[in-house]
Amino acid sequence: MTDSAFSAATMTQVQHSPQLPRTSRELRVRFSQFDVSRSKSGQTTAEVTLELDGQKHVGKSSGPSSPLGDLRIAAEACLRALAHFAGPIAFELMAVKHIRAFDSNLAIVSITHKQDGASFPLVGCYLAKDDVCRGAAIAVLNATNRVLGIAAQRPED
Repeated sequence: MTDSAFSAATMTQVQHSPQLPRTSRELRVRFSQFDVSRSKSGQTTAEVTLELDGQKHVGKSSGPSSPLGDLRIAAEACLRALAHFAGPIAFELMAVKHIRAFDSNLAIVSITHKQDGASFPLVGCYLAKDDVCRGAAIAVLNATNRVLGIAAQRPED
């Protein structure tokens, strides 16, 4: 069998079905805005705005400025904004880390999800191009959004 005959014989035809609008019952918390500032006195303040079904909540956090501290402050600000949506669900930031992988900046968070007396580990990451602090906040949302989506289903219409 020649190469061209082999290629023709092994090719499969892919049929694309038309895209149908999905009526998802799941609510998603969306990252709306992020701001971080560092003062001359060595303090970092982060503010994260999240949106869920038209409602916006802001989380703020501040503390001493350092490369790792700034990531933690940004992640904590996101968790504080999430607290407005989470209700009885509790999240605790265990660790946040910035690593270089594949010539890119990656923000990774480890979070403990506590609900009904049980604890579950969650991990989130985000490819943070230039702003690793913003990436840490989005990594928190990536770690928690599925849990929040399951907990906050849209009511049937």
